[in-house]
Amino acid sequence: MAETRYTYAGAARRVRRDESTIKRWRREGMAMSWDDAIPPRRVVAEEVLLAEYRERLRRWPIHQQRRPEGLTKPGAE
Repeated sequence: MAETRYTYAGAARRVRRDESTIKRWRREGMAMSWDDAIPPRRVVAEEVLLAEYRERLRRWPIHQQRRPEGLTKPGAE
């Protein structure tokens, strides 16, 4: 089975972010490779993209404060 690879535009759609965000992630170290298309273009493997997305969510302060569904609110017992 072939791995799924995304261009900048496809990766942005997959994680619901702007294309410039994906380019920034690449500049900050996300691994990307070149496609065999003519002209060549940068692509990212789905596993790499989703791992980067999860890591950035984990470090995002607003996301850290969100409570998963089903947890009791403070003071309610």
